[in-house]
Amino acid sequence: MKVRLSKYVLISVVALLINFNSLSQSVSWSEAPIIKIDSVLRRPDSQIPFDRIFILQMDIDSTAVIESVMIGKASPTDISLKGFANVRFEKHKTTLYLFMEALTPTQEFNIYIFKRLAGKELASLIKLNAKVLQKEGADHALDSTAKDAFVNEYFALFDQIEHLPRINGEQQSSNGVTFKEYKQFLDDKLGSHYRATISELEIKTIPIFHDFDPKDIKEILLTSNSYGLKVQNTNSLFQLIDKATDLTSIAKGVHMLGALDHKTNCSEFELDRRTTNLAKSISLLSDFIEFFKAAVHLEIKEKVSIEMESRLTKLKEALENNKKLIDKKAEEINDLVTNNSKIRYGNWVFAGSNINPNIITSSGYKFTPEIGIATVLGYDHGTCYPMYNYYVGVNFNFLPIDNTIRLKKLPNKSFKKKASVLLGVTMNKIQTAGFSDLVNNSYSLLLGLNYRTSSVWRWGLGSVIMQKNSSIVPGFYISTSIDIGFLGGVSSVTDKIFK
Repeated sequence: MKVRLSKYVLISVVALLINFNSLSQSVSWSEAPIIKIDSVLRRPDSQIPFDRIFILQMDIDSTAVIESVMIGKASPTDISLKGFANVRFEKHKTTLYLFMEALTPTQEFNIYIFKRLAGKELASLIKLNAKVLQKEGADHALDSTAKDAFVNEYFALFDQIEHLPRINGEQQSSNGVTFKEYKQFLDDKLGSHYRATISELEIKTIPIFHDFDPKDIKEILLTSNSYGLKVQNTNSLFQLIDKATDLTSIAKGVHMLGALDHKTNCSEFELDRRTTNLAKSISLLSDFIEFFKAAVHLEIKEKVSIEMESRLTKLKEALENNKKLIDKKAEEINDLVTNNSKIRYGNWVFAGSNINPNIITSSGYKFTPEIGIATVLGYDHGTCYPMYNYYVGVNFNFLPIDNTIRLKKLPNKSFKKKASVLLGVTMNKIQTAGFSDLVNNSYSLLLGLNYRTSSVWRWGLGSVIMQKNSSIVPGFYISTSIDIGFLGGVSSVTDKIFK
């Protein structure tokens, strides 16, 4: 009896040491597992854990400006993001790290990344504006085929803006903006800025050149060439003095000076293309001005050269002022878009259970085998007889658990998370004061409640069913135990059976 008692005390001391070590641990992100999400398949490279913090790693555009990240339950119809929680994140060049707090077992979730609208997405939105405004002026003249073609082009642009996915009719997009709301925003806030780039241009100050005799220009060109003077594009120079040339379109930027085809032509609402055309036209005009300055210096058709230099300078100044106006209005449009509460953010569902069924936390253990030692107490005529028995059993956990996680790191430290029901059998014979085992004088049945005090250690109490003088009688027991999976020799087998 003394030997058994000393063994019991020794095991209890070991249990206390393990429990103390478990409680002394603190949560650290440096220990958190890193799970990489494939940028194409949106699939995690390993199982997503539960009851522990972890880090999600994913690739992202280096130019993306992340405003916030949210996580919530997966629901294809939920666009309000109610109940979603913010996630701490860090962006390093083309890699985004999400620091995920512990989730519950078998939890489905979506990750929403809110990006500031910029770069290609903002350009697509601005181009979309141009298409919508361009359609307004010609809507009444479009037949059904032309309208369908425009709608297809519109949606092709819409799809390029990740936070404004393709919508039909008045169905809301993922950030809650309907096309009707967006169109109202376009009409009320942006339309006046676009139209200002048409009505406020310095069209009246543009001089007309077709009163020059082309022969005089040719003479200047031929004479100056003999002095080593050259013009990059002589055809563009003659284009300026051609009566058929539409200088107003060049001044607006919808046409480019010297263009031999219509590839550079654009709508009045395509501000980026207009400023590009104006910049190229201004550059060409600068070359012409320098050319005629040199011609004046050489006294080649002096009056014509002086007049051409003066008119070209005025035209260049007009184009520069027009470009400044368009640039200013484009900047104001960008500010209106990026400061709008519904438009400024890119609501991007990067990964989620709606996209890939593997975005779900693991299930954990529901049944956990254990081995332990129990103090069995038998009563007979007011006398208590303690008996010390080894036993094996199975814990039926109230909630799934991961016994690789220390209790200190558990987000849910409720009673249900730590408690379990034990069903076990004793392994050595009971032979004290007429008490004996229930089955074949070898095994007695244990049924009780266990409570985890570390990731692998439990304490328990309950009833034991045994015999007393060949009659079945109940007894009482208290126990301490460890999970069998904790023992290195059988951990892999346990994982396969109970995971």
